[in-house]
Amino acid sequence: MSKDSTEIDPVIKKALQNNQYIALDIGGGKNPEPNHINVDVRETPEVDIVAPAGDLPIPDGTVSRIYANSLIPHLNNPFEVFSEWTRVLEKGGEIVVKATHANSTGIRDDADHKLYSWTSETPEYFSGDMFQYYISDSSLELKEVDLVGWCRPYRWWLRPISWTFGKFINFVSNDMADEFMKLPLAGGRVTARYEKED
Repeated sequence: MSKDSTEIDPVIKKALQNNQYIALDIGGGKNPEPNHINVDVRETPEVDIVAPAGDLPIPDGTVSRIYANSLIPHLNNPFEVFSEWTRVLEKGGEIVVKATHANSTGIRDDADHKLYSWTSETPEYFSGDMFQYYISDSSLELKEVDLVGWCRPYRWWLRPISWTFGKFINFVSNDMADEFMKLPLAGGRVTARYEKED
């Protein structure tokens, strides 16, 4: 759904008038990604635009990059949010999403997690034919999935084990890494990069 000019946020209007590269950190809160416009539902001094992730006051096809770190598990309907992000993204633009691995120790204890995060296979559901099954727009192409692993809880005596575990996760295939994330004390994050096709 396209936005009319009265709904467009002043920060975005100014960036468009100055022909600036527009990069968004959605859900950046108090720690936004450098050189990104910080969009969050909470109003804090660090936030540039107060808006929900699924209803951005931004015109169609004007954003070059969207970055979202640890936001996805807190959303009620990530498919609708991805559809909105696809709407505002320009052709060739990218979306980078980071989410805690679904099998990370303690992840299910977080009361605010609507979803239990991602495995290496989850990003596929937001691109191509899989995404088209849930939402009509299928112009996102999954370009890359990366897993990072560590051991929890964070204690000094676990650092050598955590480092070794992280190197091992980098070495094995993503589907094997998903299985090793089920080990006690294992933790990790999935990073997915998408590109909007023509």
